Amino acid sequence: MNKLIVVTSLVIAAAAHAAGPVILFEQKVSQFREAAASASSALPATEVDLGDSSGVSKLAEATVIVAIGQKALQLALDKAPNVPTVFCLVLGATRAQLSDTVTGVPFEPDPITSVARLREVAPAAKRFGMIYNAAASDWFVSEAVRAAKSAGLTLITRMATSPQEASDAAKVMLQQAEVLWLPPDPKLFPKDLVLFFLTASAERSIPVIGFLDSMAQAGALASVSTDYAEAGKQAGRLAAEIAGRPEGRRLPVPPPAWAAGRLILNLKTAETLHIKPTAAAQAQAAQILK
Repeated sequence: MNKLIVVTSLVIAAAAHAAGPVILFEQKVSQFREAAASASSALPATEVDLGDSSGVSKLAEATVIVAIGQKALQLALDKAPNVPTVFCLVLGATRAQLSDTVTGVPFEPDPITSVARLREVAPAAKRFGMIYNAAASDWFVSEAVRAAKSAGLTLITRMATSPQEASDAAKVMLQQAEVLWLPPDPKLFPKDLVLFFLTASAERSIPVIGFLDSMAQAGALASVSTDYAEAGKQAGRLAAEIAGRPEGRRLPVPPPAWAAGRLILNLKTAETLHIKPTAAAQAQAAQILK
């Protein structure tokens, strides 16, 4: 009888520590907490902070890992290289990071959705210009070029590796494009350079599309920024798809998915530049500045 009790206790203990989905992130970062909460709504999971040595030591036992942020992704790859992993909010993720065990939701807003929105924001424009650092934005830009072509638009691109090069490229780009679209890259586009772009574009009546809400608030025609909650939910859905498969069939992981992003529209700038965003653009906007 005692032996049966011991065996039963061991079974219960094993079940209590059975592998399951894990969401790995730095809990002190508010954006990561927001994404994690949304991921949990799509996939009930154990939340593990990067500083939790006990939780981190058990990552290899997880069914699937949602890694939010670059540090979380690297930790997951180091501690559990064979566990299916879904990354989220990793700025500048590349195709090279994808594998049979790794998929994810890029930090940048969905290029296809972004192009469709920009077409509604500036309906008369046909030539969009984008300055980018290939090391940080190559995947996003290549998809955006493809999306623009499918939409009957031209996306003119110029590479830069520093704010100074981006400033020099803008002087040429502002003579070629009807709209300047900045990809998410805070290092390439610091605040002072963005303000320069806004001033120069106003002088030439060429609108700027930014990647932070604050850029639209500062005078950009619009911004298409990362929606942390939506990105987290998308990552949770990918992870749920993996976790729902029978054991032994969870690899290879499904292809990556993009989150739509958040559109902010500045109608005051639109009026100043004599641009008429469509009703659809206004309906899609999370916020309209007047």
